[in-house]
Amino acid sequence: MSNLKTIVLMASILVGSFLVMPNVSHAEDVWCYSNELTSFYLVSDSVEEIKNAPNGITYRAIGKVVLNKNGSFVNIMIYGFAVPNDNVVGYWFRRAKGTWDYLGPIKKDSKMKAVWQAMKPYLKKKGIYYNDSWE
Repeated sequence: MSNLKTIVLMASILVGSFLVMPNVSHAEDVWCYSNELTSFYLVSDSVEEIKNAPNGITYRAIGKVVLNKNGSFVNIMIYGFAVPNDNVVGYWFRRAKGTWDYLGPIKKDSKMKAVWQAMKPYLKKKGIYYNDSWE
């Protein structure tokens, strides 16, 4: 009977420790843009600096596309950004082909500009260099 009490006590302590353990980090889903049917939410923990990507892509972020009418999940989008001559340009990662498609300068694409702007606080928080004067 003593062994059973010990096992129950240990199990209770283990379960209790999981319940009271503070969560270290939770990704935030940050709204970036919407169209008539869908909205794009940036997953804040996905914002990162990447190395050795093609086309000079240095920054990457992952987001979720959801339906506006009920919030149901539609797709994952992966965006990349390069900064040639201090001009930020956007790319979309085509997962099926494993390639980056060029979307153009963010100053001409409101969706890409919204994603870039949403990324900046998380770049700063992670100590990843970017310049506010980049367009």
